[in-house]
Amino acid sequence: MSAKRKPDRWNAAWQQALATTSLGWDLALPIFGGALLGHLLDGRLETGYTFTLSLLALGVFSGFYNVMRSIQRMEAQERQRGDRSCVRSTEGRHSDRPAGLTTSGARHSSGPAGLTTNDEASALTTNE
Repeated sequence: MSAKRKPDRWNAAWQQALATTSLGWDLALPIFGGALLGHLLDGRLETGYTFTLSLLALGVFSGFYNVMRSIQRMEAQERQRGDRSCVRSTEGRHSDRPAGLTTSGARHSSGPAGLTTNDEASALTTNE
C-alpha cells in the first residue's frame, strides 16, 4: 500500500508544480500578446502608442484575471481533496461530544492545540 502512496505523492507534487508554472504563463502571455499586437497595429495605422498602451492595459487586466481564476480553481480542488481525505480517515467513527474533548471534558494534549489527528478530522466532517 505504501508503494501506491509514493506515486500518488509524486503525481500530486508534479501537478502542483505544473499548475504553479502555468500561473506565470497565464499572466505573461496576455500582457506580451497585448503589447505586441498593439505595437503592430500602431505601426500599420501610424497612431503613435495608442493601441500599444490600451492593449497592454487590457493584457494586464486579463492576465491578472486569469491568475485569479486559476488560484480559485486550485483552492477548490484542494478543498475537495481535503474533504475526501477527512471522510476516509473518520469512516465509521461517530461521536456526540465536541472534537478534542475527552469524556470528562478535558482537552487531549497529544496533538497541536490539544487536538488529536482523529479529533481534528471528525470536527471537519458532519455526524449523521
